[in-house]
Amino acid sequence: MRFNFKCLKLATHCCIININIFIKNKGEIIIKIPSKNILERYNCYYKKDTIFSANARLLQSIWREKFTTDFDKIGNVFPKNCPKANNFLTQEIYNVVKDSINNKEYKAVIEENRLYYNLLSS
Repeated sequence: MRFNFKCLKLATHCCIININIFIKNKGEIIIKIPSKNILERYNCYYKKDTIFSANARLLQSIWREKFTTDFDKIGNVFPKNCPKANNFLTQEIYNVVKDSINNKEYKAVIEENRLYYNLLSS
């Protein structure tokens, strides 16, 4: 099987991170796990993460830093004193979420704290 190696550079407010990607000849994308050093630098190393979770946790940790440096031990939870809207890319998305919670179906279960504060859940 042939692979093409590509390297994406993710620019952040403080540095550039290389994310290595392999693209199979049928277009399937394979992403490598970030190095332990990079994950530790962003306080998001979690030994049990899958490749997908490690990359998601890294990207959300980089994004989280524009709001706060206060977070839980593996970097994916905002403190409860952060505005709830911080966990959403836009105010419009936050408004849709609020409306959905206010008008949820009978017996629907929504874990609001997880939704508002856990970056890997929203």
